[in-house]
Amino acid sequence: MVALPGSVVAARETGIHARSGGFVSAWNVDMAETVTADQLLAVIDAPEMKRKLDQTLDAPTVPAEP
Repeated sequence: MVALPGSVVAARETGIHARSGGFVSAWNVDMAETVTADQLLAVIDAPEMKRKLDQTLDAPTVPAEP
């Protein structure tokens, strides 16, 4: 086996934009660290989204008509 110097560059880049406001409350991996499929990378707290979810879950339900 012969090792040669080099670098790998992505052919395309994709921007990532948040759909709602929030903040990262925990990082579970560091940059350049190897990760596995389905591994949790970070925890995001979104207080406004949680408030809306709580309101929705607390709302009375309307029975469906037969």
